[in-house]
Amino acid sequence: MRADPDTTTGGARDRTGRLPQGAPGLRRLGWFLLLWSLSVASLTAIALPLRWLLRSV
Repeated sequence: MRADPDTTTGGARDRTGRLPQGAPGLRRLGWFLLLWSLSVASLTAIALPLRWLLRSV
């Protein structure tokens, strides 16, 4: 009786070779969009209370 190839180390290694990796440029673009949106959100979170404080003075 043979072992299931997906449960062996070689089967798992072969299976990872067949998985689609995607474009590396899209991953870089995703990180850029994430960091950009976080920076916009943090600047907005700082600017709105500051505007409210300066308006009340």
